[in-house]
Amino acid sequence: MKRKPWNLLVNEDLVMKARQHGLVISRFLENKLQEYFAFIGAVSYNTIPTQNNLLCGYRDLNPGKRLGKPLS
Repeated sequence: MKRKPWNLLVNEDLVMKARQHGLVISRFLENKLQEYFAFIGAVSYNTIPTQNNLLCGYRDLNPGKRLGKPLS
């Protein structure tokens, strides 16, 4: 597979730590992107919560004021 040069802005401290640990940042990023795309490819889009198919015990993850939080 052909590789393409690409510039990224990365925190200098993270670059130094990566070098100290012997990591090649471009290879690391490639590996993590491959893992991510493999993960999202394995996830079935039928499990995304909808109005009729709610996950998480039928509760909103951020209920706000409408589900019993005090109005102050």
